[in-house]
Amino acid sequence: MTLSQIEIDTFLDRQNNVPIFEHPQYPVPRTNHEYTKLLAMFRSGFVFSNRDLLHAIGCKTAALPMNDQDEAIRSAYVFLHLLDIDAPTLRFRDVHIDSDLARVRSQQIGIGMMCLIASRAFGVDWDQLSDIPAPGKRFDYRGPIPGNKRGIFEAKGTGDPYHQGSQILDGREKKEAHHKRNEHYDVELIVATYVGVGDDNPRIIVADPQFSINESMFGPRAEKYYRLRHFTRVLQFLALPSLSRLYYAHANEVLRGWPSMYRRLPPQLPTLEMLRIDKTEFVGRWFDRWLPPDSFRYKRLYERERTLLTSELNFRSFQGIARSSFDYLLKESPEEIKFMSWEECQKYKGINGGTRASVFPDTTVLAFEVI
Repeated sequence: MTLSQIEIDTFLDRQNNVPIFEHPQYPVPRTNHEYTKLLAMFRSGFVFSNRDLLHAIGCKTAALPMNDQDEAIRSAYVFLHLLDIDAPTLRFRDVHIDSDLARVRSQQIGIGMMCLIASRAFGVDWDQLSDIPAPGKRFDYRGPIPGNKRGIFEAKGTGDPYHQGSQILDGREKKEAHHKRNEHYDVELIVATYVGVGDDNPRIIVADPQFSINESMFGPRAEKYYRLRHFTRVLQFLALPSLSRLYYAHANEVLRGWPSMYRRLPPQLPTLEMLRIDKTEFVGRWFDRWLPPDSFRYKRLYERERTLLTSELNFRSFQGIARSSFDYLLKESPEEIKFMSWEECQKYKGINGGTRASVFPDTTVLAFEVI
């Protein structure tokens, strides 16, 4: 399938308005003012662009590195193969997708959707919205909320609308596990996203069963730990696994309270490419494939999914970060990175030739361009 730049940008810039419903048995509390913006979305729906959703998926689901060569899948890239660009809303293309793979891709959309809702409805800083490490039966993500409040979020995604009910129940069981450990939060939200298939429209169901968070997730080391963990994934988003690995190791040191062995010269890095948007310079990489080359980790996955890519699309994606932020990452000073508001992100419109891009508060960027 051959696409023009206008067709790609039209799809990516399309504003979806997905209705949000609350589970009738587990409604969100009306007396907790932290839920005010979410309650408003019950009337207006959740509005987001495809570009922002793919950006969120690309950076928030990037796999943590197992070694210095362990690049992550370019998830944002692969979804342009899977989503129906002609549909008026968020839907999968009418292609055969293995059930296991459909579940994985639907879950990734669910994570991206949950992260956008948590950030926009509850004001969770983008770098602090991070997955909760194993072990134990637990929610997926946590994040501090303005006003010294704390939130925990469970992300679900499915291509079958009848699975949303069981997903909510699974989230309820996780809440009960937290409750039995005497762990309490100000916001405890389950977000289940159904991705449209065929003529069905997507929908989001949220639930907040009453339950009573692990104190270590909001303790004195938490902010530094989760910022490091966030930028571990950002560096995977940039396809820099060796540097990502250092951040991953340092995050674990911070969590355990070990003496830091993190300070060291940065590893030898590949040459990065530059992209200028307005007056800001971004560094990163252009990708014309979704899997890292010669990856042993993803070899079996490629064998299972390559049938979806028999007709290669004629585009490439740029995944990067503002040069000033990257300089701080090289100096191992992520705390110096100046985050933006979502409103400030909107000032970044076009790049070379009018191609549009998505910029997020952590100054990461995602752009697609016809080859």
